[in-house]
Amino acid sequence: MSEHLRAQGMNTSQMYVVLRASYMSASPVLLIPPQIFGFLVCMGVILAIGNAIWEHEVGTRFQVYLPWDEAVDSAFFSGFLSFWSYIIILNTVVPISLYVRAPSPEWKEHTPPVWGSEEWASGQLHVPSPGRPLFEALCTFLSGERQEGRVGAFLCWLCAAGSTFRLSLPFPTQVPVPRCLLRSRLSLGRGPAAKAYVGGAPPPLLDPSLTSCPLCSVEVIRLGHSYFINWDKKMFCMKKRTPAEARTTTLNEELGQVEYIFSDKTGTLTQNIMVFNKCSIDGRSYGDVFDVLGHKAELGEKPEPVDFSFNPLADKKFLFWDPSLLEAVKIGDPHTHEFFRLLSLCHTVMSEEKNEGELYYKAQSPDEGALVTAARNFGFVFRSRTPKTITVHEMGTAITYQLLAILDFNNIRKRMSVIVRNPEGKIRLYCKGADTILLDRLHHSTQELLNTTMDHLNEYAGEGLRTLVLAYRDLDEEYYEDWAERRLQASLAQDSREDRLASIYEEVENNMMLLGATAIEDKLQQGVPETIALLTLANIKIWVLTGDKQETAVNIGYSCKMLTDDMTEVFIVTGHTVLEVREELRKAREKMMDSSRSVGNGFTYQEKLCSSKLTSVLEAVAGEYALVINGHSLAHALEADMELEFLETACACKAVICCRVTPLQKAQVVELVKKYKKAVTLAIGDGANDVSMIKTAHIGVGISGQEGIQAVLASDYSFSQFKFLQRLLLVHGRWSYLRMCKFLCYFFYKNFAFTMVHFWFGFFCGFSAQTVYDQYFITLYNIVYTSLPVLAMGVFDQDVPEQRSMEYPKLYEPGQLNLLFNKREFFICIAQGIYTSVLMFFIPYGVFAEATRDDGTQLADYQSFAVTVATSLVIVVSVQIGLDTGYWTAINHFFIWGSLAVYFAILFAMHSNGLFDMFPNQFRFVEEAKGAASKDCLRKMKLAPMSSKEVTGVTKCEVVQNRRQGGRVEPEMGMGKVRVVTPEATDSSPSPGNAQNTLAQPTVWLTIVLTTVVCIMPVVAFRFLRLNLKPDLSDTVRYTQLVRKKQKAQHRCMRRVGRTGSRRSGYAFSHQEGFGELIMSGKNMRLSSLALSSFTTRSSSSWIESLRRKKSDSASSPSGGADKPLKG
Repeated sequence: MSEHLRAQGMNTSQMYVVLRASYMSASPVLLIPPQIFGFLVCMGVILAIGNAIWEHEVGTRFQVYLPWDEAVDSAFFSGFLSFWSYIIILNTVVPISLYVRAPSPEWKEHTPPVWGSEEWASGQLHVPSPGRPLFEALCTFLSGERQEGRVGAFLCWLCAAGSTFRLSLPFPTQVPVPRCLLRSRLSLGRGPAAKAYVGGAPPPLLDPSLTSCPLCSVEVIRLGHSYFINWDKKMFCMKKRTPAEARTTTLNEELGQVEYIFSDKTGTLTQNIMVFNKCSIDGRSYGDVFDVLGHKAELGEKPEPVDFSFNPLADKKFLFWDPSLLEAVKIGDPHTHEFFRLLSLCHTVMSEEKNEGELYYKAQSPDEGALVTAARNFGFVFRSRTPKTITVHEMGTAITYQLLAILDFNNIRKRMSVIVRNPEGKIRLYCKGADTILLDRLHHSTQELLNTTMDHLNEYAGEGLRTLVLAYRDLDEEYYEDWAERRLQASLAQDSREDRLASIYEEVENNMMLLGATAIEDKLQQGVPETIALLTLANIKIWVLTGDKQETAVNIGYSCKMLTDDMTEVFIVTGHTVLEVREELRKAREKMMDSSRSVGNGFTYQEKLCSSKLTSVLEAVAGEYALVINGHSLAHALEADMELEFLETACACKAVICCRVTPLQKAQVVELVKKYKKAVTLAIGDGANDVSMIKTAHIGVGISGQEGIQAVLASDYSFSQFKFLQRLLLVHGRWSYLRMCKFLCYFFYKNFAFTMVHFWFGFFCGFSAQTVYDQYFITLYNIVYTSLPVLAMGVFDQDVPEQRSMEYPKLYEPGQLNLLFNKREFFICIAQGIYTSVLMFFIPYGVFAEATRDDGTQLADYQSFAVTVATSLVIVVSVQIGLDTGYWTAINHFFIWGSLAVYFAILFAMHSNGLFDMFPNQFRFVEEAKGAASKDCLRKMKLAPMSSKEVTGVTKCEVVQNRRQGGRVEPEMGMGKVRVVTPEATDSSPSPGNAQNTLAQPTVWLTIVLTTVVCIMPVVAFRFLRLNLKPDLSDTVRYTQLVRKKQKAQHRCMRRVGRTGSRRSGYAFSHQEGFGELIMSGKNMRLSSLALSSFTTRSSSSWIESLRRKKSDSASSPSGGADKPLKG
């Protein structure tokens, strides 16, 4: 900023005022509705009009004693300044700090003008031109220092306005300014004790009680919630030594509002530890175990595993149960040898031999590692590789193949090939990939073998195994030389390089001979079925997006309890054209509607689709449905003219499984739900192919599994097991949402109760923007007196224990429906705060009008009234937060009662005579109580109207002469008169201070107790009636828990007395770009393998049905906004 100003030709002797705002980068917790701004403006307008009327009708009578300057003798201008002063005083009703960070002003570095210097005398201040006319108008009305308070109020308004616009211009204009504006420190009116600096250190532009406390409290609460997640021992994986990690602090409350979960399958629902289970070679299936009668052995009845002791390089951890495959290898079956030769050559695995005979494979994916390990155990051991060779030990004989080319995996090709030359000089291409890709590229002579292999593939898929098809092709030397030359030219092309290479690869990968297929088992993680069942009961819809084949996905769906036999129907969409997909989706919707009509729901289906709003009753249909859709069908369903039909159908289903999807399609599905549904979405995955999906969802969760840490680095939360997701959402997420809602409700309540007292006081002080409280109480109210109790509640509060949160998943629904903080709850908090402020002001005011002290003197004075109201306010809000706290800890007790103790300690210290004697200029609030009044007392403390007749006999000269002699002018509150106290009449004896004098009166304490009871009793009565007449589920759970404890205690007492689905080719569909190019380049490549993970499963939790119905419309429209976190 300094450089910018210098560039405009300004020297360092000039002063500038630059105001700008700095907004939060993160999304706000709450977007304040515009009505609250209108409410603030209306209050300011009412009080400004009242000020103008009062100044015109009554204020003019005071000009005999305290005359105004002619330029300021205007009731309209007085009302204008009063409006902005009240905007500043009442701005706590708009908690800007919740969504606007404390401004960071940029100030020109300079030395403030010295008092009496030439610069001071010139009264020159450079003001940016956009504000020059308004500023000149202000300066025209100002000529003396007695209007400093009004000038400060006006400048404070500019500071507040600076939160929304930047005031600066490269062309400064010199404007004559009163000397009061050139002081290094200006008082900003009589409202919150904010200070502005024209030079010197930059101040905050808003009252510290606004800018620091709420924002800091929100961040501290979120940080505490994040640490609770990190410290949760029940989300710690002992085998991997991996804790849960919250990588953000801004999404904790959204964890309690999730409605849709998008999950990967491999490595997320499954362990991603691949085991070679079965295979099909030349039309024969291997891997099944038969008993003596020729029947398949059931699970747990398998005999001893195959003995691989003949192979000294075999992996001892590898297990296989069918000895016939090993026999085929030993007898030298050519198809079997070629099958395992392909597995040992067609890969990008790196081998490491630390000791003689101890091989360690570093695979790009668990699938490749499992296939190469299987070939290793059956006698085809991949030993080493160079950029141009691959060495394999085939049945004990070392053979080195020349590596001519690697045609690597990617998400489009879904296959991998290598071209090698054997020692005899024969060139052969080996290929493995997804069945849907390779079957179309086989030679027509393999049709009979293809039919048999397809039967085996379907069988493997039905068992939930991941499959790949293997094929080869012989190439002659001449063809290969020509093809290699064209491949080289394509790889050197400057444009469309990828497309040209794909075309070259497509050419050579054709007319291949089928060898067989592999089937790899990927077991479910422990606790996955229980977790999915629990999340489903919490009204969370789970969509699985996988690269596996349809049969595999369906099988896994049944295994993890997403799909059940009790479902009304499972719709499978497999259309290859737009019309076929549209027709299948239409039939699915019709079946759901027909089923609803058959059970008598009475719905009338009317298909109505539009881009802005989608109205549907499908989500209220009877029965449970599931949708399974293939990748090619999904590509059509995601088109612009069909995406709404697909979304409507899918959202009506309890479970959705998308098969054969690419990473881009995963992100598109998540984006579709975000675009049209008013719901919080969560995506969870473990690999690089899940990163786009994780980043697209509102909340991203990464599983630290076998595929690296790409998903973890892109996520907001991470852990090692899918089952930890239930605890993240149902415990930490629900508690975070509950705590933040309670914090916001209490924050608005206490701020309205604090602020609205000034509004009522305005009708009794001539609308002069005089505050009820002293400036130190205003500053410390949000920072010290009320910050720690609400902080403790926001960090530690809980409605039910964690065990009950897991046992009753329906407790999660209020967050999804946004029941705990919305517009209704927001305005209820406002109404309660306004009600409290009315009683807070008028009960003490009514009592003080007739009350007297112990010595018989009048109790009604401004100081005593302010102390009484402030004390009542602190006690009431402390009792209120005690009622709001559902879970008491030692920290809650310490903060609540400690805040009250700190309030009284500061009150007595600030109102003590000793502090005033040491710093008389800083504690003028005490000065008035002690007896030294100022001229503002006469004009601003107008608690009762005064007439000119009532001040007859007291002349201006008498007032001035009396003040010079040490006397004072006192308004007699409640009497409508003023009296002049001479120095002789002033009691010079020391007094204990205003706070001590006021709180020593029994009447004051009776008033405080009465105010507290009247403010709190309606809240207690309302909650008692609601608990007994209309309890919510959390109330019922707490009551059930209490009954169980009592029954358990009685039982102990009595006992004491008595004693006296298919996963095809998911690897090919979800695999990222391979390492073939890196291997061929000769660069060293090492991949680290992560430890295997296992975790003790926990017994499934029980649950009860919800005791209350959802408050939202069951046929909610998916056209709304995607974000719903804590919005009103």
